Amino acid sequence: VVADEEATYGFKDSDDIEEIKNNIAGLQAEMMEAAQNLQFERAAELRDKIKELEERIKD
Repeated sequence: VVADEEATYGFKDSDDIEEIKNNIAGLQAEMMEAAQNLQFERAAELRDKIKELEERIKD
């Protein structure tokens, strides 16, 4: 799953804060869509990835 997200969003080791913020926005939209489609496990995976990315740009 992570490899798929890295390929889709291109954030493997990116330090570009704006790129990461854009990736977070895309993941948030995907998470909302998954929740609306009752794909709660997928939504939770995306939520966790969003939190991970937010931690990377926190400092």
